[in-house]
Amino acid sequence: MASTRKAPRFDSSRYLTLQKSHIQWTKSQKKKKAHLGIVTDIVHEKDVTTPATDPAYDPPATLDVGQEQLYSFYAPSLESILHHITVTQHIIPPAGSVSHTLDLHATQDFEVIGPRFSLPDGDVQTVYPPQGHGDHLNILPHVVFNDPHLPWERPATASDEPDPERNRVPWLALLVFTQDELRLLSTQLGGPNKIFASDKTQSSLLSISMTITELLALAKTNAVVTPVFNDETDPIDQKTLDSNANFIFVPSSLFESFVCSYKADGSRDNTQTTPNVSRYKYLTHVRNITTDGMAVSGSTQEPQQLLSIIMAHRTGPWTITQPTPVVVHLVSIEGVESQLTLPIANSAPFVALCSLYSWTYQCLPPDSLNFFDAMKDLCNTVSVLRPASNYFDPLTSDIDPVRKRVGDRLRDGYSLTKYRVQTGEMTAALTRGPFVPTVVPHDLTVQSSFSTDLQILDQTIGIMDISYSVAWQLGRTMAIADQSFTTAVSRLRTTIQNQAMNAIKVSMMGDSLKSFRTVVPALRNRVQLLGNLQNTTEGLDPLRKWQRPSSKLAIDFSFWNDQTRAQFLVEAKKVTKSLAASTDSTENVYQYYNEHNSPASSDWALVLKWVLDRMSFNGIPAHYLITDPTHLPRESLRLFAVDPNWVDALIDGALSIANHLEGDDDQMRVAIKSTLTDYFDAVDPHIRYAPQIPKSGFLLHSAVVKQFPDLVVIAPRPPNDPIQASMAPILRQENIAEDVMLVLFDRVPGDGLLTTLTLSQPPHQQCFVAADNIGPQDATNGGDPTKINFEFAYKQVYSTVAQPTGDTRKTTLTPDLVITKGVTTTPNIFDWDARTLIFPNWAQHLFDTVKVRMPSGTFMDDVPSAALVGIQQNDSMYQIEIKFPLRTSLVHQASASKSPLNTQTIKMTQTRDRFQTAKRITELKNLRNLHRPAQSQHQKPTVLVSSNPRVSPSKAESHNLEQNKKLPSPHSRPTVLNVRTSTVNTLPALSSITPQLKLSCRVASSTNTTDPIPTQTGYPIDLIFSVQYVGDAPSLDAKGYRFSEIRFVIPVGPVAPVTPTKPANLLSFYDGLSGRMLSNLRWNPLVVPGATPDVLYLSLLPRSTNGVERLLRNKEMSFVLNEVNVNAYTRQVPLAILCYEIYAVGIPGQGGTLQRAENHTCKVTLAPAPPPAPTPTPTPNK
Repeated sequence: MASTRKAPRFDSSRYLTLQKSHIQWTKSQKKKKAHLGIVTDIVHEKDVTTPATDPAYDPPATLDVGQEQLYSFYAPSLESILHHITVTQHIIPPAGSVSHTLDLHATQDFEVIGPRFSLPDGDVQTVYPPQGHGDHLNILPHVVFNDPHLPWERPATASDEPDPERNRVPWLALLVFTQDELRLLSTQLGGPNKIFASDKTQSSLLSISMTITELLALAKTNAVVTPVFNDETDPIDQKTLDSNANFIFVPSSLFESFVCSYKADGSRDNTQTTPNVSRYKYLTHVRNITTDGMAVSGSTQEPQQLLSIIMAHRTGPWTITQPTPVVVHLVSIEGVESQLTLPIANSAPFVALCSLYSWTYQCLPPDSLNFFDAMKDLCNTVSVLRPASNYFDPLTSDIDPVRKRVGDRLRDGYSLTKYRVQTGEMTAALTRGPFVPTVVPHDLTVQSSFSTDLQILDQTIGIMDISYSVAWQLGRTMAIADQSFTTAVSRLRTTIQNQAMNAIKVSMMGDSLKSFRTVVPALRNRVQLLGNLQNTTEGLDPLRKWQRPSSKLAIDFSFWNDQTRAQFLVEAKKVTKSLAASTDSTENVYQYYNEHNSPASSDWALVLKWVLDRMSFNGIPAHYLITDPTHLPRESLRLFAVDPNWVDALIDGALSIANHLEGDDDQMRVAIKSTLTDYFDAVDPHIRYAPQIPKSGFLLHSAVVKQFPDLVVIAPRPPNDPIQASMAPILRQENIAEDVMLVLFDRVPGDGLLTTLTLSQPPHQQCFVAADNIGPQDATNGGDPTKINFEFAYKQVYSTVAQPTGDTRKTTLTPDLVITKGVTTTPNIFDWDARTLIFPNWAQHLFDTVKVRMPSGTFMDDVPSAALVGIQQNDSMYQIEIKFPLRTSLVHQASASKSPLNTQTIKMTQTRDRFQTAKRITELKNLRNLHRPAQSQHQKPTVLVSSNPRVSPSKAESHNLEQNKKLPSPHSRPTVLNVRTSTVNTLPALSSITPQLKLSCRVASSTNTTDPIPTQTGYPIDLIFSVQYVGDAPSLDAKGYRFSEIRFVIPVGPVAPVTPTKPANLLSFYDGLSGRMLSNLRWNPLVVPGATPDVLYLSLLPRSTNGVERLLRNKEMSFVLNEVNVNAYTRQVPLAILCYEIYAVGIPGQGGTLQRAENHTCKVTLAPAPPPAPTPTPTPNK
């Protein structure tokens, strides 16, 4: 056996991409070594199991994409039976010796173990028709095996075959039954007249499970006969005898039709006494296929695959008028010829056959829908991934801006979902996965430390968009769940920090910094100096013996030193780039680790693989990819673009782990992502192109995927560009469910690089037919509907290498064969009673016809073969071809059309800078100090800007506030609302209908909503403001009244005696985190200074763009004021908080006016907090 090295397997869903890049990298390395004079064969070779000089050796041919090669058989070297080895040694003594010639003999038995009564798991790749599906009655079911040798691993006949070098009889056969043909009577299964030793039950597939011992004992009765045998030529071990197997009991007369011989005129040979299984050699063959564009076979990561195929030769019942269940059994025919004698009906009513695999399907009458109809319907369902248009079209054309906005969101692939806010309340939110119907601008730039930073409020409808927040949290969760990834990121961060800090120290100290190499050699002199220290007294002052001189140069090497932080990102990027290198890098030539060479850091290699796998959506749960099942209905094909912001958020969340030092200013994460971006954008000098990243794809939800798991997807690249031709046309192709296929591309339909998409039946999963049509004659063409026709079109078959292409191959060899039931014709190739093709008559007829009708020199075969029958019985191959005009395939946003979509760049590399954050905190503290007791009586109050991160635009969300004046389109990332200031200090005039405008307000502590607000707690507490509208909302809403503001006036000042003219003050100053809404997110709670220093305004402002809110949808507006330092009164005191209701009649600024209701008072009681309960002292054990 020759020594070979096969192409590596890639443990990743990106194996299609990695295979292509590995080929380019391997070619580059071969050229490099050839240039250096190194003779080493490193290219991928085929397996060589037999020396090529052996004339019997016939290796599989190398095929081009789309080709296949058929073999009539692919027998193993040794069959799975008992074998005998006899060795003879003939010893001849030397001339002149008195010794005699000596003959030595030795015999050794050995057995090749193989399947006999059951099949190994994974041997069956696919079956057709699939379990539970249906197809027309002319279909011949078939089964595909991953093992090309399996059908010939055991002997099926001892008869001499006339063409052993061209055809071999397999030990397996595929038989088709209707249910009534196999169903036994209840009296035969149990009761006093049962044919079994014990009561039995038939499975749903009409087989019976029993041990081999039970079957052999049953065969000794007159109830059944069986080809199963156990003798010295092929003994069955005791363990197998005691194990269960599945058996079907076929009526003897029906079984005889499967093993009978036919005369030349098509009639049965009634003189036959021995069963004949030679017909089955024409029903089994092997196909050598290319796996490009296949989900299942392609997952083997081999460019070619040998598969064995067994097809049935019996059709379904042709007299049916409605769908009829049909059972298919893969049975063993080993021993049929040697163990059985015809006629079998004279011996027993049933023949017991071992069933190794079985399934059922629905046999459909003529004019029923089939695969062709399903493929045709798919052509009419091609669309983008979003709800059906009838969901959003009525909304998008509505004049109501809220309804129109909801329609726009649905059109752009969003769905509504339940969402629980941080405080526990349930509300609704908008969400969308990474697969979107629009090309989304890549504008998410600031990385986050919390998923809530990426929540975006839709200001028109007042609902939060949590798409990117969900992606960030998913990435972080998946990262934490992966222990190896978490460990690698942690070690990578430690390495970056240590090496970057060392580089910064060197830049700060210069030559003063002693390195390890300079310090160690000097230690010898230092040891000698210390040894002589006791003998040296000159110049020593005993009084200053322990005093250490102060350093004149004090350098701060801490991590948060301003100079350190200013240099850290630059040095961190350098370190990260060195970790991302390959060991092939030199001082002059830098080489990234590309998953084919050796990495400089194993941690970087793991992180890179994890990130690339997630960017290909490997391991991401399906409900994150498809947020609503209605987006992908059954029997539909949906195109999508990949949202790069969603992917960025996912990666940002994953890389946020192990950040134990930097907080929001996570520069190590920036360095990692910047290096990833550089790698994604860099053209590898060996592979000749940058890494391929998914940008678009499609989802196919259809029974076609279940029927043909290896459905071929073809998405060609421009053929004239050698770089494009060397890249993988498909990045990922996987059946993520039994009837759902996911395919990803690195280009967008309509961009000029993806112009066509073709879906085609796989060559090894094409269905087989007994005839192109079996059914009543067509009355429209003058036929007689009472007569049944068998119609067959002959296909072209080439045995030469040179073959025509295109439409020439699609033409048939006319005229077609037409046989009418009941009319004697020549040839007679179909048994109408048994519903079977007649062999070898049918094979010989096909051979003779093709030999005569094919052009001279194109078909050079000399005998009928299984390969010829396999080609002729193949049904027509159907395919879908989708063409993409430029820039019209997906819904493109106008701003995105200026530049191509680029998902290779990770843009979330801006941090929430620590220094700006610290400066901002200082400014806020200074503002908050305005509410503390003033040092100067002439100090003027300043307007306080809210610091609430849940309300104010974060840096990630506010960078476009000044640039984007108009409302962004739904598929763009909407900016967070500008927080408008409170109404002017001068309150609007009283409304004329003040009695109808009424709020119910109450203030209480969050720890106890019924008792007084506690004082003297020693810590800030949260206050709940319960706000409910109890006025006549319907009538006022109809009159155009809208909420504009709800303002609470809180008394502020130090603790002072409470008098009728001097009420109590709630607090002396406020430095908490402002307020937050409990459930109604249509409002912003803002804390601003009052008109005078002794009051504080707490205003509720609508989030809507027009600054008003309807009364009907705001029955409750409760909120929490966080971290209030309640004044420490020593006794219970009353407190009054004024509440103003400000309404808008119409829209202010657009002809509307502001009015207010009569203010009312929220009465509050302050009381010292009760002392904590004493802790009981434990009683010691006596």
